Amino acid sequence: MSFPLLRPAVLLSCLCLSLSALRADVKLPAIFSDHLVLQKAGQVPVWGRAAPNEAVSVSVAGQRAQTAAAGDGKWSVTLDLSAAGPGPYTLTVSGNNTVTISDVLVGQVWLAAGQSNMEFTLNRAIGYDTEQAAPANPQLRQFTVGRNGRFMPPADDCAGKWLVASPATVGDFSAVGYFFIKTLHQRAGGPAALILSAFGGTPVEAWTSAAALQTDAELGPAAARYWQQYADYPADRARFEQDCAAWFAALPPAAAAPSAPVKLKLPGRLSVSGEIVLEKKFDAPAGFGAEPRVLDVPPVFGELRGVNVSGVELSRINPNYTGVKPIGKREPVRFVIPPGTLADGTNTLTVTWLLPLPGVVMPPPRVAPLPGLTGDWTLTVTRPLTVTAPAPQPPAEPEGVQAAALFNAMIHPLIPYRLAGAIWYQGESNAGRAWQYRRAFPLLINDWRARWGQGDFPFYFVQLANFTEKRDVAGQPDEWAELREAQALTLRLPNTGMAAAIDLGEARDLHPRDKQTVGERLAAIALANVHGQTVSFSGPVFAGMDIEGNQIRVKFSHPDGGLVARPVPPTHLVNSARGETAPLTRNSPDSELEGFIVSGSDGRWFWAAAKIDGDTVLVWSDRVPAPAAARYLWGYNPTGNLYNAAGFPAPPFRTDDFPALTVDKKF
Repeated sequence: MSFPLLRPAVLLSCLCLSLSALRADVKLPAIFSDHLVLQKAGQVPVWGRAAPNEAVSVSVAGQRAQTAAAGDGKWSVTLDLSAAGPGPYTLTVSGNNTVTISDVLVGQVWLAAGQSNMEFTLNRAIGYDTEQAAPANPQLRQFTVGRNGRFMPPADDCAGKWLVASPATVGDFSAVGYFFIKTLHQRAGGPAALILSAFGGTPVEAWTSAAALQTDAELGPAAARYWQQYADYPADRARFEQDCAAWFAALPPAAAAPSAPVKLKLPGRLSVSGEIVLEKKFDAPAGFGAEPRVLDVPPVFGELRGVNVSGVELSRINPNYTGVKPIGKREPVRFVIPPGTLADGTNTLTVTWLLPLPGVVMPPPRVAPLPGLTGDWTLTVTRPLTVTAPAPQPPAEPEGVQAAALFNAMIHPLIPYRLAGAIWYQGESNAGRAWQYRRAFPLLINDWRARWGQGDFPFYFVQLANFTEKRDVAGQPDEWAELREAQALTLRLPNTGMAAAIDLGEARDLHPRDKQTVGERLAAIALANVHGQTVSFSGPVFAGMDIEGNQIRVKFSHPDGGLVARPVPPTHLVNSARGETAPLTRNSPDSELEGFIVSGSDGRWFWAAAKIDGDTVLVWSDRVPAPAAARYLWGYNPTGNLYNAAGFPAPPFRTDDFPALTVDKKF
C-alpha cells in the first residue's frame, strides 16, 4: 500500500496542530483582569496555571519575574512594586501564549468582607446622589467576588470583575467600602481599591477555613457534624424522593366530587388534604404586563402541580424537587409571566397543589415587585384524600453557608493576593451565640493572617449598630450587647481596630443607610495606624473604674480633646428610607449623660445619672446606695450621648462580669 506524499507546508501545519493540542495556555485567576490594582509593596504575588514545566514570564511596572509551572500546572512569581508609581501599566504574562492585562494601577488594596451591611451597595445609601453626580475617579476601584454559598473543597478561582468608579458604576460599590477607600485616597493619596467578598445573612464560621475550625474544641465538632450531614444529604434526599413516590402511589382513590368553593385568607392554615385549587383576583398597574414578570410561590409540604394567570399556564424558571418539598425549604418556586399575559387592572391567579396532610400553613405568592398577594382567596378541593399512612419526612437540609463554605468559595481563591489589610462588617448572624463569638471571631482573623502569610496585617471591623425598638427597662439581657462586647474584646489581637456604629442604626431597618460615617471611621483607623497620620480614630474607651461612696468613677482612654455630652435629640431614627422618626423618651431625663445604668452586688439594674468630671464620668443612682457595677449603652437600641471632642462616640461597655445570656449557646 502506498501513501500520498504530503507537501512541506501541509506537513508543517499538521505538526503545529498536533503541538497545539498538547499545549496548555497560560491562564490567570479572575482577579488578575483589566483595571486591577496591585498593592504597592515589596512582595506582590502573581499566579496562575500553565502546562506542566512550562516557562512563564511576568512583567509589570518595569519589574519582571520568571518561573516554571509545577507538575500540576500551577505557577507563582513575586514582584517588587515598592518603588512603582501609580500607573497605569500593562501586566504581561507569557508562556506558550501571552496574556495582557490593561489599565493596571499600583496603590493600596483592602479586602472588604462580611455580611449584608458590607454588601450594602452605594446606590441604597445616604449620599449616593452626590457620589453619582461626581466625575469619574479611576483611582478608586473594586473587585466584586461573585456570591457563592455552596460548600465545596477550597476553590482556586472565583467569578468577579473590577469596577472603576464612575457615575455609571459607583452605585455598585460597597457603600462602607467606597467611603473607606475614598477617604484614604483623599487623605493619603494614590490609588485605593477594594476586594469585596460579602454575603448577607452569614455567620463567622462560614468565613473560616475547615482546618482552623477543626482546631477549636467547640466549633470543630459542630462543623464536622455539618460536613457529615452535607456528605450524606444527596443519598438521604434520593431515598426521600423514592419514599414519596411510593407513598403517593399507595394513596386510596380520591372522591369524585369536588367541594364547594370557600373563602379564606392567606397567609393561613389549610385544614384540608388532597388536590386543591387556590384562586385570587388581583390588580396590575397600567403597562405592568408589557414586560416579563416573575411569580414566586412559597414552598410548603406538598406537590405544586400548576400555576395559571388569566388562562395562561406558567413555566418554572428555577430548579425544583419533583416530589414533596422539604418543610422549611426557603427557596420559592419561581415562574415567568410572559409579556402580554397580565392585563391592566384585574387578573386571576390559580395555583394547584396536592397537599398530602391537613394543617399546612400557606404563605401568599408574590408577583415581583408588587406586594405579596395577601388577603382574600378562594379554595376548592378538587380531589379529597383520605390518608392512613404518615407521609415521609424530608431529611434536614444542610445550609450552604455554614462551616467553611464561604471561605472555600469566596476567600480561598483570593489567597495570597497582596493586601494593605482587611475591613469587616459582620456579627448580626452570630448574635444568638455572642459568647462563642469571643473565640470564633479571633479564630477567623488569625486564620486569615496565617494563610495570607503577610504577618499580622491590619484588620479593622465595625461594631454592630443599634437596632430594634427602644426599651425603657434597665439591664434587660441582650444578645446584641453581648455580641458588641465580644467584638470589642477582639481588640486584644495585635493590629486590629474597631469602628463604633452604636449611634448610626435605625429601629426598624437592619441595614442603616448612613454608611459614609461608618466608612470614614474605619478610614480614620487606617490613616492613624497604617499611614502614620496624627488623627483621632476612636471614641472614649472604658479603661477602668473606682467606687467612691455611692458613685462609680469610670475612666477612659481616647478622650481626644476631652469628653463631651452631646445634646440628646427629641426624636430617634426609625427608618430613614421611609423618612420615619419617633419621639425619644429619655430614661434619665435630668442627667447630663444618657445611657448609663448602675447595679449593686445583687445584679438589679437601675437607670443612672451621670456627669463628666475631667476625663472621667461619675455615675450614680439614688436607688443603689452601694453600687458595684455600671454599664453604658447595654441594649439592642440604646440612647447615649457620650463622645470625645474629636466627634467619636463612646462604644458600649460594662464594668461587671455577671453571667451572660448567651454563654451556653453553641454552634
